[in-house]
Formats: sequence, structure tokens, C-alpha cells
Amino acid sequence: MTRLHLLLAPLAIVLLLGGCAGAGPSTTQASSAAPQVTPSGSPTSSPSPSPTPAPAPSASARPGDCTSADTELPATSYTVLSDDATTPVAVTYTAFTQSGGTPTRSVTVFGPVATVLAYACVADVSGGPWTFTATSSTPGALGCVLGFGGRIVARDSAYNEGLLTPETVDCTGNPGR
Repeated sequence: MTRLHLLLAPLAIVLLLGGCAGAGPSTTQASSAAPQVTPSGSPTSSPSPSPTPAPAPSASARPGDCTSADTELPATSYTVLSDDATTPVAVTYTAFTQSGGTPTRSVTVFGPVATVLAYACVADVSGGPWTFTATSSTPGALGCVLGFGGRIVARDSAYNEGLLTPETVDCTGNPGR
């Protein structure tokens, strides 16, 4: 290559790259291209803040149970997955009372997704298992997930094709284990 080519090559590269990265429309050009809104005759109200969504459990806490208002500890979620919204699923789970007790409760829920939320007023340092089972009396799929503060503690699933025997999944566990 000649000396002229060596001097012109970088200049050509700069011009080529500079042309590819050209400036877009200016702010005034971009805003003038936006559609114009015609104000209506009614005054506009300022939007009200959206309420914080609250979790919607499939079963309610019983009197004496600890609630989210009673504690700063994370929620324990007992989630059941089933085939449909018509099949009853019997769920047994550990509840947490305001006095620190951990009774076992049973409730019947309907899918396809059902969640029971429980809150502990006192941190469970026992390390004992939290009971969580789900039983369906019809064929099909059934699953469970035990969660604590967003962490999956235990999970189980089963599929019963055509057999008319109760199907049970067991997600008993403890986040400290």
C-alpha cells in the first residue's frame, strides 16, 4: 500500500461509521410527530394510586391464627395444582397460631390452582416438619408445592390414569432442613 492509501483508509472508516451512527430526529421533530390530543370539556382528575395487591388465598385463616398483620415473618404457602376446577381436593397443612402453636388443619379446595397462606407469629426454630398433603379421589394429575418466603421447600406430583383410587401427594417439609 502506498502512503496515500494508509492515510485515506482511516478517514474512510471514520466517514462510513459516522454515517451509520447519524443523529436521529431532534427532540422537537420527534415531539411534533406525536399525535395531538384534543382536551375534552370535562376536567381531568389526577389518577389515584393503585392499591397494593393482596394475596388471595383459597382458604381463610381461622380465629387465633397468625395473619400477615401480626408478623414480619414471610408467608408459608401451601399450593395445590389439579386438573380442573370441579374436583375437590382434601388438603392437610400446618397452621400457625398467635400463641405460637402449630396445629394441623384440613380444608377442601378446588383447583386448578389453590393456595393456603399461613403466617407464623413466632419463628419456628424447632425444625419439625410442616405437614402438607393433598388428596384427590378422581383420576388425573395432582401436584403440591410448599413455599416459604418465595423459596420452594418441597414439591411432589403424581398422575393417576384411569384408576379410581385416591391419589395423594406429600409436600411435608421445613425450610430450616
